[in-house]
Amino acid sequence: MSSSRHPRIARVVALTLFAICMAPVLAQSAPWQQYFGANTAAGFSTEVWRTTVRTGYPRDANNAAISSSIDPERLDEVLAQHDWVHLQDGYNYRQQTDVDAFFNAVRTDHGAAWRANVQQLAVAMINGMRRNSAGGHRAYWELGNEIYAGQPGMTIGTWLTANNLPYPHPNSPFNDNPSHVERANDRGIIGYQVEYQMALAIEAILAANANEPDATRVLIMAPAATVSSVNGGWLQALMDYEIVGYEVELNSTGQAFANYAKPLASSLAGQRFGDLLDLLNVHYVINANGETIRTVWDTWLNGSTSAQGVFHTEEGGVRAASEGRGGLAAMSSFPRIMDVWLSRGLAPSQVRSIFYASGDGPIGTRGVDALNALHAFMPADRTALLRKPGLLSHPDVAIETYAFESDNANQRALFVLPAANGAATLEHIDMLAAGWRNTLVDASVHLWNDSANAMQSGIVTRSQDGLRYRIDFPAVNFTGINNEALVILLQSSDEGLPIFADGFEALP
Repeated sequence: MSSSRHPRIARVVALTLFAICMAPVLAQSAPWQQYFGANTAAGFSTEVWRTTVRTGYPRDANNAAISSSIDPERLDEVLAQHDWVHLQDGYNYRQQTDVDAFFNAVRTDHGAAWRANVQQLAVAMINGMRRNSAGGHRAYWELGNEIYAGQPGMTIGTWLTANNLPYPHPNSPFNDNPSHVERANDRGIIGYQVEYQMALAIEAILAANANEPDATRVLIMAPAATVSSVNGGWLQALMDYEIVGYEVELNSTGQAFANYAKPLASSLAGQRFGDLLDLLNVHYVINANGETIRTVWDTWLNGSTSAQGVFHTEEGGVRAASEGRGGLAAMSSFPRIMDVWLSRGLAPSQVRSIFYASGDGPIGTRGVDALNALHAFMPADRTALLRKPGLLSHPDVAIETYAFESDNANQRALFVLPAANGAATLEHIDMLAAGWRNTLVDASVHLWNDSANAMQSGIVTRSQDGLRYRIDFPAVNFTGINNEALVILLQSSDEGLPIFADGFEALP
């Protein structure tokens, strides 16, 4: 595949700084706002901490008759201020009637209507990027939502049986679900999901992009994968899938064959799916120490696909929000994901986390409540962050910790999470000075769990040798991994002043 057809997203080399007695820390290349977004069905701009929105707009249908037009004013409302991730499955995989209608329509016209609709939408997105080029915002096409889910195994499998088509698809030869029940990560239907929907969409987007400069190309994003999809082989099978470009049918003896009289995305025949992507896509993969995030980067972003980044198009979620854990989910995922991104020197063009249902749930427990509080302390639109690993410790309680410092060096955001299950009480945390010298440091402490908790004050005491600080606060009860997130915000002053070789500060 030539690079002219698929723009590679430039990697940004992170600035490495050194602190006395500390491991290297990495600078964020942009204000932290540019790394985050929110899902929305209506309305696009409120929270300053997000620069990205994700929506399935136009939302009038989720079937083969999907609208092929976008209101330019509505599109400008998005792209004037935000990057836009456009989710488009083409059909509702949960509904048998929608699956039947979509796949039958593709068989009837060889995908012409679906391809034309995608191309018209992609052209509208390109025109929107042109009209709003001053802001530099991009449009992304997400090829599918959670197509690894259990329902497609049943609905697509039922359609295959009704049409006497082979299962598994010969180019995804995994007999995971021969009974076509609801089963997640059914690799046997990947061939049909690619051939009848995603490859046709890619073909259309490539046609729309053909004469566009990099800045206004619609970037192609994989459908979402989750932890089980990453670790159970589904994502690998999808990335390795080789496009046939034609319908595959059964002959009179029950043998599968490619019917060259029935073309689909024939221009992509023989190409590997993973080599046609600009970005990968994951949902709900934030676990302890960012393990799954690291797995995705180590496995698929080192030359095994054309993708140059990974967007998390859903984190948080409806369930967490409804249970009063939206803020907890946000404050557990934010440090884990930023730690991975900053440690690898990744730019916003390569990574994004887009919260789902962040505005839902009881007031004081929502994802927006937590992120707004962080923004109020470290303004998201003008604060770049430094990763400060190894800064925090506790003598008795098992904790998972993350620390970030603002680029003015006067603020730190500390995140303390339980690293073990079982009851434990935390009344203080120890922090290495790591360049801080001020004896007067203000601290606010906020516990996020399944209740609305008020922000409280902490007491910060510097050790006599000036090498560490102790932060005391009202007792916090930890009950287990992912049940609590303690956020400590520290405000100092003049920590960023350069120091001469004789040890005296440089005066203004």
